[in-house]
Amino acid sequence: MTGRLDTRRYPGVGPAAKLAFAFLYAPLAVVVVYSFNSGPLVSRWEGFSLFWYREVLERDDVRDAVWTSLRVAVAASAAGTVLAMLAALGIASHSLAQLANDAAHQTEARLGLLSRVQGLSLERADRDAAFHRVANRLLMTNARVDTGAAREIVDGARALERKHQAMGT
Repeated sequence: MTGRLDTRRYPGVGPAAKLAFAFLYAPLAVVVVYSFNSGPLVSRWEGFSLFWYREVLERDDVRDAVWTSLRVAVAASAAGTVLAMLAALGIASHSLAQLANDAAHQTEARLGLLSRVQGLSLERADRDAAFHRVANRLLMTNARVDTGAAREIVDGARALERKHQAMGT
């Protein structure tokens, strides 16, 4: 197996790709064509002209902006090339087994962190739900907060605190 995807096995991929490219590039082509329009309105073609390009290039601020954009593009391309080359050298210096092992460890660490965050949020939701159950019961019965209800809230908070301590959090 060469690793190359044979799109002939999947009917409709070719036409879908052509449609996607047309969807992306057709508006750009329209903008490019109408940028050579001699008239001031975009909706009506009045003939071919370089008038608008001359107008733009005569302005110093636009020319400075173009040069700044080109310098940033060259610097970003050079930095990206250097970083990609360093990454390629780093990958080439490891064996495939080491890379797979490193990826597995990173995945385990991320999943462990995710499950910890999820557990803490569910624990917080459990604590909030217990408090709201007691508060709603008091509100639904139009009861005044007496010592029994206050004791129930405090006991629930202490039970949750013991649960935290038992879990080591």
